[in-house]
Amino acid sequence: MLKKFLALSTLALAPMTAFAGGSVDLFYIDNDAEAEIAGVPQKFKFDGSGYGVRGKAELGNGFSMIAMHQSSKLKNNQLAAGLGSQKLNETRIGLSYSHKLNDQFSVTGSLEHTNVGIDITKDLGVGATLNGYAATVGINANVMANTNVYASIGYLNAGKLADKRVDGIEYTVGASYDVTKNFAGFVEYRLTDLERNAGGSPLALPKIELELDTLRIGGRYTF
Repeated sequence: MLKKFLALSTLALAPMTAFAGGSVDLFYIDNDAEAEIAGVPQKFKFDGSGYGVRGKAELGNGFSMIAMHQSSKLKNNQLAAGLGSQKLNETRIGLSYSHKLNDQFSVTGSLEHTNVGIDITKDLGVGATLNGYAATVGINANVMANTNVYASIGYLNAGKLADKRVDGIEYTVGASYDVTKNFAGFVEYRLTDLERNAGGSPLALPKIELELDTLRIGGRYTF
């Protein structure tokens, strides 16, 4: 799985290197999720892992084109046999902006189109695909030689599920260390807190709350 993912990632991000500057990230994902459904006393907890790739191509004047894809498999031992494994795919593409305040601090922002796909079970073909957008603002700080820390907060409108919007807040914190001029390692944590309100009809889906924790550990090549 990893070899196939790396091959496809290299092919997809090859055009990025045609720009004057930018970066390519490859990372491992560790996921934890908790879903709460109104009227159901039991919370559903998931955990799993996967891989991701992310690219950035500088456009000039602080603007960059950004793209990310990650895929992970989540498991839940509470569900019936055959329904306990879910595949979660997430793709984002958009623009980012960075403005340097001084030698240590920069402010950042981004606006991205998002696509989230959830496959409940491959055999039954049950799942959902949501299309929406994410907007974030953040700060990046060079705290010491070769070391950067960053944090951001954003709004995610994941799209509509059964005619009701799924949206909420995202928080991200991370740190990177420059091993050489072109290579760096990084670790970051993202918390996504989403909610879907109940429909007006008694037969409609009830209110759903979802909390997704994503830990990314990876490497970055800057060109």
